[in-house]
Amino acid sequence: MSTADWKAIVAGEVPGLEWLPDASCGVAGVSVPELEAVRIWSRLVDLVPRTRRWPVVIGGADRWDEELDRLNDESEDPGTILKEGLSTDFAVWSEEEIAGARADAEINAQEYGEEAGSRLDPPHGTWPDGVQGTNSFSAHLEGGDRRGPGHAGIALIPTSRIWEAPAYLRFGGWNACPTAEVQVAAFKSWHERFGAEVFAIAGDTVEMSVTRPPLTREGAIALALEQYVYCADVVDQGTQTIERLAAELLGAPVWFFWWD
Repeated sequence: MSTADWKAIVAGEVPGLEWLPDASCGVAGVSVPELEAVRIWSRLVDLVPRTRRWPVVIGGADRWDEELDRLNDESEDPGTILKEGLSTDFAVWSEEEIAGARADAEINAQEYGEEAGSRLDPPHGTWPDGVQGTNSFSAHLEGGDRRGPGHAGIALIPTSRIWEAPAYLRFGGWNACPTAEVQVAAFKSWHERFGAEVFAIAGDTVEMSVTRPPLTREGAIALALEQYVYCADVVDQGTQTIERLAAELLGAPVWFFWWD
């Protein structure tokens, strides 16, 4: 399908969009009123079988120029990232990350006399009462100020497979944020097991819509431990304990990740 054809479908079904400049890798973008972003994203998801373009909120629409610089960088090929990501076993990667963190801790203990605690030793606590998970998105609410609501940007990725989005957006690989290849593996694993679909990849934040969240404490704790390896900041600078994160994941339709 040509670019003109799928854009005509979008324009006909979601009128009034402001189109942003296309990237050389095939990613297109639209600017939408931020208070309408979730509704428009949902409508664009409904159109994916026809357009073969998965929508991803990037935050405020003013981010688009910055995104274009990265998207037009031909030194990082989405196809190569996808190939490596699809050959990565997310569970094996997690185990290797834990083993590497423990090895680093042992080296530091031997060389510097530091306590041999790993940076990925999960902090535990008691199961909290009365905690509910997130049921709404926030990444699209970046463009407003005291003058009123702003505009959100939505990237239209040239694929219907949600786990390919990080490859096209070249997301990850800075600080403790996993590389784009690992993001692909994580997104695919969570989509297959939990029905997780990416809503936003916005700067240092990822938000997902989840259709099959864990419904037992045991399942939620297992997932929380998994997510801690992927994004320790969600606990270390957020919930503080695995059990609190698990309680927030139990039955929750929205997942949130953030890296410092």
